[in-house]
Amino acid sequence: MEKKNKRIIYFAIGTGLILLIPLVLTLINPNATINGGQGGGWDWSLGDFIMVGVFLFGSGIAYELISRRSSDIFPIKQAWAWQ
Repeated sequence: MEKKNKRIIYFAIGTGLILLIPLVLTLINPNATINGGQGGGWDWSLGDFIMVGVFLFGSGIAYELISRRSSDIFPIKQAWAWQ
């Protein structure tokens, strides 16, 4: 598998792992609408998860594109990447 494809898979896995935190908090919240409550506290809907997932994954892809295109101009990879 190419390095480019591995990076995209890493971003997808990282996004999924980060989204597990609000999922668990929503599931253990007794006031969450998913648990039959009235809402309040930590209560994310499906739209919230989709929106944050798109933002996180999109940020990772944007970073990858910027670092790939500007590696000769700016030392972004040395400052931000763990390569």
